[in-house]
Amino acid sequence: MNRSTAHKLAAAAALTFALAAAGRAEARPGFTPPAEMARVYVEAGARFGVAPRLLAAIGYNESRHGRSSLPGVSGGINRAGCCAGPAQLCVVRSCGRVWQRYRVDGDGDGRKRVHDAADGFATAARYVVKLRRMVRSTRPRLLLAAYNAGPGAVRRYGGVPPYSETIGYVVVGKRLMRMIDRMATIAAA
Repeated sequence: MNRSTAHKLAAAAALTFALAAAGRAEARPGFTPPAEMARVYVEAGARFGVAPRLLAAIGYNESRHGRSSLPGVSGGINRAGCCAGPAQLCVVRSCGRVWQRYRVDGDGDGRKRVHDAADGFATAARYVVKLRRMVRSTRPRLLLAAYNAGPGAVRRYGGVPPYSETIGYVVVGKRLMRMIDRMATIAAA
């Protein structure tokens, strides 16, 4: 095993531990991901070069880390009639068919299923890479805003659009990311 691979594996293990520890430390039930989802975020992030904490922020906002019982999370399509899966990826033409364009077999089972967490978040990570180019930024707040409101809205407003849903999405996502950072620092100490 080369040094780069060993470093990536050590970082993934530390983040997985930090996410699991954060889940025990956080007072808000469901705020941090269960261990299985933490692993999904770490693996998808490593595969596409996306911070797992950003994927965890998306996962919480979109489906409470796959635990939401709302329509579209574990089957079917959401109430808005556009998104599906724990990453709530667009599956219709009106919002860009993100799932169809970027879908990935995240768990290596030979199938690409929007309602499978590993496939959904590997696809979300691949889409975040595209969003970076679309909004010309790697800043998490802009990537969260683009994931929620679309890259066109972020470009049009030159930042986070003034939509209450998107502002809330960014605030909650950044809060989770800061908490994960604190727990990773504690785990590394």
